[in-house]
This record gives sequence, C-alpha cells and structure tokens, in this order.
Amino acid sequence: MNEVAKGKLIWYGLCTYWTDDWDNLNLKGSQGIPSCPECENPGFQMTVQEWNEGIEKYEADGNPGYGECIAELKEKCHGKTTILELWEIKKGVLAEGSPEGEC
Repeated sequence: MNEVAKGKLIWYGLCTYWTDDWDNLNLKGSQGIPSCPECENPGFQMTVQEWNEGIEKYEADGNPGYGECIAELKEKCHGKTTILELWEIKKGVLAEGSPEGEC
C-alpha cells in the first residue's frame, strides 16, 4: 500500500492517474476543479484510509497482487483505460488493447 500520512486525501481519475500530492494536479476552470495533469479528466477524492481499505478488500476477495498493480499506476495516465481494465489485462481477462509495461 502507499505510505502517505493517515488522514490525507487521495485523488484518483477515470484515467488510472492517482496521487497523494495535490500539487501534481491541474486545476480546471474558475472553480479550480482538480484534474489529471496529462489528459485533464476530472476525478474523485477519498481518504487514505478509505483508499487502502478498498485495495485490501479487493485483494481479499480473490485478487492477490492488486495493491502492487495500484502502486505501479501512481501518477500515470492511461487516457480512457480504467484501473479495473488494466487489472483485468494483467490477470488475462482482457487480452487486446493492453498498454505496454503496466501492472
């Protein structure tokens, strides 16, 4: 799991980009909406505790190695490919369209 301080927020996008360093994000529009610095997709936020609990639960539900995959995706954008799609590619569920060299 990531090693950020408990209580900090994680930002994650629809494009696989996630970070705990909010200085890495773009702020869009007059509202300053956080977005991916590469593809400019907006995203979501949650606490580190929620993030880690979700990863641990998914691994416990028969997905060993998912946490390592997520760690490899930190601050990497894959456009329209989602984290779940990359995970399924790694497991061999999806074969085509696999981004090279990723989790």
